[in-house]
Amino acid sequence: MSSTALEGTAGTGGSLHKPLWTAGPLPLVAFAIFVPGHMAGWAVEWGWLALQIFAGSLFLLSNQVRLREAAGVPVMLWLTTFILLTLTGCVSALYGNAALGIRLDNSDAVDLLRFLIFVPLVLFVTSLEAKHLEGFLRMLKVCIALNLVCSIVLILEIEPLATWVLAVYSEAKVQYSLHHIRIGIPFVNPNFAALLFVLMLSIFLFFSRSALFAALCLVAIVLTGSRSGYIAAAPLILLAYFIFLSSIATSWRRGFLVVMAHAVAIWFFSQVAEAFMGFSRIVEFTEALADRDLGQVNTASIRFEVIENALRFIEVSPLIGVGPGRALGLDIVDSQIVAWPLAYGIPAAVLLYGLFLGPMAVLFVRCRLWVHRLACVATALSFFLMLGTGDFMKNYRLFFLSLILMQFMHLAVARNSAKSSRDPGRVLTSAD
Repeated sequence: MSSTALEGTAGTGGSLHKPLWTAGPLPLVAFAIFVPGHMAGWAVEWGWLALQIFAGSLFLLSNQVRLREAAGVPVMLWLTTFILLTLTGCVSALYGNAALGIRLDNSDAVDLLRFLIFVPLVLFVTSLEAKHLEGFLRMLKVCIALNLVCSIVLILEIEPLATWVLAVYSEAKVQYSLHHIRIGIPFVNPNFAALLFVLMLSIFLFFSRSALFAALCLVAIVLTGSRSGYIAAAPLILLAYFIFLSSIATSWRRGFLVVMAHAVAIWFFSQVAEAFMGFSRIVEFTEALADRDLGQVNTASIRFEVIENALRFIEVSPLIGVGPGRALGLDIVDSQIVAWPLAYGIPAAVLLYGLFLGPMAVLFVRCRLWVHRLACVATALSFFLMLGTGDFMKNYRLFFLSLILMQFMHLAVARNSAKSSRDPGRVLTSAD
């Protein structure tokens, strides 16, 4: 990462370059991670968004801190793309209304301003620097711990704690019967939680290495019951697995021990799964894969039908799309990869794909360690596997937190590179 990206607020005039919010940006990041947005009829969510927009706008208007990169991508590229997408969205909506008779309502109007709303959020991300990395990693660890503790409390029905947890997450999608577990705390939707836990898994496996929290994060992904999360986590787990094997299986004796350890682990998991049937979604998913028919998965056929309808409208207007699909019953298409071409057209969607691939591509180029480079590829694949199964970036908070997690991947790699430069013989084999 360039010195500009890391220098933070260094410069002349000391006091002019202090953070614009006295407590620093991390409290607002913590708000985005931990505060349940659904509370008070989603008023908390809108309050959070207004606060983030204010912080980002203040950042821009003050002009006291130079604009740096957001997740490795120049901030002006983000802003230019967002403005172009807003204009494209307006043209798409007008075409959909005039040529296809697609009715627009007030919610559609807000959708058209979506990327302008993202502008101050991206500006806020540029205020996150290397000095904030440790605090952010602690937040991620607390987030995982909160998920696991709440899950234990609910599954074991520990009173009065279970009542308190349900009081806070009463409107969230929390299911914890013995045959069906879906817990995404502290997020409202377990699929939302799965996306962020997958990115957290990448960070703890490869960028700020912690075997303990990587394992706990994997447990949290399982508890979400998100089949999308299971699919998306697979490239990261496989990469970590082969790195692990290459590092320890250096002799026949060690190889034998590895095989025996796998056999014991598989036997243990099978016994746990048989005794505790809370992983019904995993069983259902694996059976569908074995039969080569994902349509037999509960709700999958409905989602496939919605995606097929969206694809038909994309065929009608591939270049500019048809605008927000709310009037078509396509306001929630369970695939971000399909939702963007539907609303904005294929060229704009390709631009958006590139914008999210950009952080991983830049990181790939800047990484010195081959492990980090492979991790960049696996993370990008995981992220887009997740987007292929849900319209996740439509949620403001998910968009914002995904970008923040990518920003801290860059900061972690920059820090590791700096340490390696000071000590060329140093090998990153433990948590930093």
